Amino acid sequence: MKKIFTILLTIIFFISNSIYVYASASSVYYGTENAQSIYYSMSFKDIKNSFAKNDIMKMAALSVIRGGGNQKFYPKSYLKREEAIAYLIRLMGLEEQVQKMPISSSTAVGGSNPSTANSNQTGQNNASSQSGPKVDSWAQGIIDVAVKNNLLSKQDMTLDFTANATREEVAYWIAKGLNLTPIYGKDLQKVYAFSDAKSFNADYMPYIEAVLKSGIMTGYDNNKFGPKNSISREEIASVLNRAFNLGYKLMGYSILNATVQDILYEKDPGENSVKKTFVLLNNKGQNEYIVVQGTYSSKGIVHNSDFLTISSGVPSFSDSIEKGDNVNFYLSGQNVIFAEKEPVIQSTLYGEIKDISASNITLTSESGFEYVFSYNPNTKIYINDYPASIKDLRYGQIVTVYLNGNTAYVINVEYEDLGTGKIDTGSRQVTGSIIAIEKQDNGINIELDNGQFYSIAYDVPVIKDGNIVSLSSIKEGDYVNLYFDDPYTNAPIKVLVENGYHKVYYIIRGNLGSLLASNNSISINNVEKYYQGTWQRANNFAYYSLDGTKIYYNGFEISKEDLKNYRGNQIYAAVENHFGTNSITFICITPSFTMNYSGIANFNTQSMILTLNDGRKVTVNDSTIIIKNGMKVPYSSLTGQKQVYVSFSQSDRGLYANFISIIDNIYPDYYYAKGFINGATSNSITVGNYLYTTWSYQAYGYYTIQNNQWSIVGGTKTFYVGDKTYIVDNRDKDSKVILYTDLLDVKYGKSKYDSAHVYVVSDGDNAIAINIMNSTGQERVSTADVAFIDGTKLTLNNVNDWNELNGVWNLNTSLDTIDVSKAVIVKNGQAVNISSINPGDSLYIIRNGSFAVIVTVK
Repeated sequence: MKKIFTILLTIIFFISNSIYVYASASSVYYGTENAQSIYYSMSFKDIKNSFAKNDIMKMAALSVIRGGGNQKFYPKSYLKREEAIAYLIRLMGLEEQVQKMPISSSTAVGGSNPSTANSNQTGQNNASSQSGPKVDSWAQGIIDVAVKNNLLSKQDMTLDFTANATREEVAYWIAKGLNLTPIYGKDLQKVYAFSDAKSFNADYMPYIEAVLKSGIMTGYDNNKFGPKNSISREEIASVLNRAFNLGYKLMGYSILNATVQDILYEKDPGENSVKKTFVLLNNKGQNEYIVVQGTYSSKGIVHNSDFLTISSGVPSFSDSIEKGDNVNFYLSGQNVIFAEKEPVIQSTLYGEIKDISASNITLTSESGFEYVFSYNPNTKIYINDYPASIKDLRYGQIVTVYLNGNTAYVINVEYEDLGTGKIDTGSRQVTGSIIAIEKQDNGINIELDNGQFYSIAYDVPVIKDGNIVSLSSIKEGDYVNLYFDDPYTNAPIKVLVENGYHKVYYIIRGNLGSLLASNNSISINNVEKYYQGTWQRANNFAYYSLDGTKIYYNGFEISKEDLKNYRGNQIYAAVENHFGTNSITFICITPSFTMNYSGIANFNTQSMILTLNDGRKVTVNDSTIIIKNGMKVPYSSLTGQKQVYVSFSQSDRGLYANFISIIDNIYPDYYYAKGFINGATSNSITVGNYLYTTWSYQAYGYYTIQNNQWSIVGGTKTFYVGDKTYIVDNRDKDSKVILYTDLLDVKYGKSKYDSAHVYVVSDGDNAIAINIMNSTGQERVSTADVAFIDGTKLTLNNVNDWNELNGVWNLNTSLDTIDVSKAVIVKNGQAVNISSINPGDSLYIIRNGSFAVIVTVK
C-alpha cells in the first residue's frame, strides 16, 4: 500500500459520499511499525501522580529518555550526571555513535541503572576502574562520545559522573548540546536577577543565561535558581521537553502542525484489516495525509502501523485523535512517531513584554506575575489592530495575547492613543546596530541590523554620553536606541547612541596559546598590534579576556571550546574595552603567511570579492574583521570603491581577507573657513579678502574645506557669533581667550581686529569656534585616533594625511604626536578644552606641521 501512495498520481476514496483527491504533490505519511514497543516504553507504572507525567511519556515515546526497567521511571529519584549526559547525547542525535562504540568501551545502551534509580544513593554500580573520570560501566561510551563532540570539556572530566547532577550543570550541558549562543557582558540579566546569583559557577553563567532566555529552565518561586541543587528525574523530563522543542531537528525529527479535516476508513474483510487515513489541513492551507493500518484479532485490533499520543493522561494509539483536533505530529522521515493535541482551551493574557527569545515571550501582568508563552510563524501580530510582524515586538510594549494552550495565535500591541495617532514616547522603541547610513536633504536614513530602515531628521535630538550631539556624530557600527511617538512611523523622535562599549580599541594578531575556562580568557604569543598600516610587536605573551566573543575559521563560526584544536595557529582579534578590561570580542583563525595592500579597491556584494587596483581578487567572508571609524562594521560598508588597508592570506582556493580597515572617512560634521575679517556687526563677522587669480581676472574670497582640502570661494562668508562662540587670539606667543562682545564691538573691535586672519568652525552659519591666527598657507588635513594624552600633546594612532594631488588618504607613519596648545577643539557641536578628549577618540585635524589649528572630535 505504501508503494501505491508514492507512485500513483491520484488515489480517489469513495467513502461516506465524499471524494478526496490525493495529488502527487501532497505529502503522505505513515505510522510506525514500532507502535506496540513505543506504547510499552511509555507506559510507566509509577508516574500517575507526577506533575511531569505527560512530559515523561512524550520524551519516552520520542526516545529521549528511558525508564529504570520493569516499566518504572522513578520520577522522584535524583538524576545522576551520567544519566543527564545520556539524555543529552540522544537529544543531540548522537546515540548511534554510542551504539557503535567498541563493547569494551560501552554496553552501548545507556539510560539509568535500575538498581539505583529508586534511590538517592549514588553507589558504585560497576563504576569504571580505568584511569579517568568516575563513571558506571554502562555509561563509559556515552562519556566518550560526549567528549568527542565537545559536550564535555577537559574540566568536566574531573567530575564524578556517578554522583547527582546539579541544576547549573544540566543547564550548562543543555546550552552546549543545543549549541545555544552563550551570553556575556552587560546582556547577562536573568542569572543576576536570582537572589542566589553568587552561587553560580562563573564559567557556566553565560550558558545558563542562554538557557533561561530560551525558556528551557526557570527558577523557583522564591526567586532562587538553586544552581547546586540536585535535579529529579521528573524535573529533567519537563526540562528536556522544552529543550526538545528547540532541538528536535538534531534527532532527525520534524513537526507537522495541522488540523484534522476528516478520518477515512477502508476495511478489507478478507484480510481482517483496516486502513485509516487522516486528512489534514496544514498551516499553509494545503492538504496532507497520514495512513495507519491495523489487523483484527480475537483480542481486538493489532496496530501493525500506527502512532502514539496521550489521552486523559495515559498512552494511546491514534484512535484518540478526532476530527477537528489541532495536532502536532512528530515525524521521523515519512513516519509519524508521536502526536500531541493542541489544547482546545483558549485564554487571554494582558501585560508588558519583558523578554523575547527565538520562540518564547516572557510577559509580566499588572499584578506582577510572570508568564512564558510560545509563538510561531503563524502567530498573527497587530499594532493597535493594524497588521504587523514579529520583528515589531519589543521589550516594554503592552500587549494582549490570545493563547491556544501555551501558544499565541494573536498578539496585539497596544499603544495609548494620545490623539492623531500618537502614543506615549518610549512605549515603542527599536534597538540595533547601524549597518548603513545615507544622507538626505532633511537628515539621514539608517539601516539597522534588523533589516529595517529609519529616517532621522536634523531636528531630532541625538543623545550620547548624556549630551545632545550633532546628527553627524552617528556612524556605521554604532548601537542606537530609537524612540517613537507613533506606532507605525519609521521616523524616531529621539535617538540614544551607545557610549562606546562596542568601540574597537585596536586590532591584534598572534599565535593562539591556551584557553583558560576558569576566568574565560585566552593567552596569545607573539602579539602584534595594527598601527598605521604596519604590524608592530607588542608582547611576547599576553592574556585577554573573552566577552561575547565570536570565533571564525574559514568563514564558519566555531565554539569557544573548539579553540583548543587550533593552538599555535595565527589569529586576528578585535579588542574592546569593557568596563576597564581589554576584551576580545571577535577572533579570526588564519594561515600564518599573510600579505597586505593599501589603496583603492572595489567590492562586489554579490560575489563577496574585493578587487584591488593591481587586479588581485580577495574574498571577504564572515571571518573578516572590517573596521571603520573604530567600529566593527558589516561587509556592506565596503560596497563600491573604497580606500582600504587589507591584510590577507593565501590558500589553495585563493586570497582571503583577514582584516580590513576602511580609510576613506568623510567628515561632514562642520563647516570650516579661513579668511580675513572685513566686517563686523553686533551679532556677526564677515570673512573674505583673500586675493586670488582666475584665468581671466583677479578676485577676492575666502577658503573653505572641500574634499578634505582648502578651496577658494569667491566673495565673502558671514558667520553669526554669540555668547557660546569660543574665540581665542593666537597671534602672540601666549593664547588669549576673547569675549565675543570684544570681537563684535564695531567701535572697539574694528580697530583691534580689523583685517585679523581667522579660522572658523561653524554649524551652518553659526560660528562654534574662531581661532585668530596668522596664516602660513601650509595647513593640511589629517585624521587620527587618540592613543594617549600628555598635557597639551596628543599621542596618535592611525594617522592619515589627505593627498591633494591624488585625492586619497596616505598613511603617515612619522607623525605620532600633535600639539593642541594653539588649537580650537570642537566636540559634539561645541567648543571644549583638552580634558574632553579621551583615548580612542577619532579626530579630524587641520594642522601646520605638528601644531594643530582646528581639532574636531568625531
